[in-house]
Amino acid sequence: MTLLKPDDTRKRVADDPLPYSMPPHIKSLVEAAGGVSYDFTFDMQTKGAHGDADALPVLTAQRVSFSKVIREGCAPSRPGVTSSYDSAETLDVSTLELLADAIHELNDRPNSHVVRSAVIASAPDTGFNKAHARTNPDRTLVDAARGWVMLDADEAKTTMPADWMDTPEDHVRRFIIAELPAEFHDAGVVAQFSSSMKPEGGICKIHLWFRLSRPLFGIEVKHWLSDYIGPKLAFDAALCLPHQIHLTAAPVRKDRGGDLLPDPLARCRILELQGGLLMCRQRTGSLGTLDQRGQRARSARNAESGSHQSMACPCLNVTLKKLATVSTHPRPQLLWRLSTQHSHATKIRYRTAPSSSIL
Repeated sequence: MTLLKPDDTRKRVADDPLPYSMPPHIKSLVEAAGGVSYDFTFDMQTKGAHGDADALPVLTAQRVSFSKVIREGCAPSRPGVTSSYDSAETLDVSTLELLADAIHELNDRPNSHVVRSAVIASAPDTGFNKAHARTNPDRTLVDAARGWVMLDADEAKTTMPADWMDTPEDHVRRFIIAELPAEFHDAGVVAQFSSSMKPEGGICKIHLWFRLSRPLFGIEVKHWLSDYIGPKLAFDAALCLPHQIHLTAAPVRKDRGGDLLPDPLARCRILELQGGLLMCRQRTGSLGTLDQRGQRARSARNAESGSHQSMACPCLNVTLKKLATVSTHPRPQLLWRLSTQHSHATKIRYRTAPSSSIL
């Protein structure tokens, strides 16, 4: 086990508030996941409306384009990557209509993208660094519960026919019924076809934005939909991470000479399908099954490549007991900031001020 010593001032977290109000079901999910390496918004102040469940956080970097560039005869370029942002704002998505308006607006903003996390109150208004979120005491983003969720379909088995653009709403609803559980079938949704979706049909590449019946943290979404999101499954699990970017900008198309081309999906790039709130059910079964499907997929890939990886200890309590045996400080305050190193060692950020146990 690798511990961060309290005298290491470069990495020590001196003023982090502890999540004393962490609900038991969130704590159980954290334990089942082997500990998470990001912070929650419990007992933390956020900037403006960033902590509101009905807020859509938008980060903007004027010098970076998050649009994919698709040039004739070439593979699509990847969107820009940055850790430095000029500004952060929120859009009100308290209704399906407002959510649709927000996605329409962001479709025309190549320098912006969405995240699930919230900007903390101490972050600067301009010129902040997203890379500080996990590893630096000056981090700017923490995980927040959201009343919305976006699912990104990249490897779904359900395909679109060649004439799908004649009745796109019908085909989107059929796709949802085929690929997602019953609670999604009649829910209102804003569908945004991704940059790689082809007008002639084929594999369905789509972003599905839903309004939820109650706010959820990303770790709750991952547990709830673990049979549908993850490696080799229909939907990308990375979007459950608080700092993962949600791409919303329309692609830029160019001919071989570099001249701009019209978007062939312009009339149906974004669709609004009416329906009710997505009812968030409580997943039954052992919390220890969280991410087992993803672990099996990774094990299969490792077997194919001839490599082997040991798995981290899945129980947070075991790690805390180990820490108690090696710590020379009485009852150190522990933060919910755990991460695996080389798939077998656990790193814990902590401070030494005596406090009551949080277990």
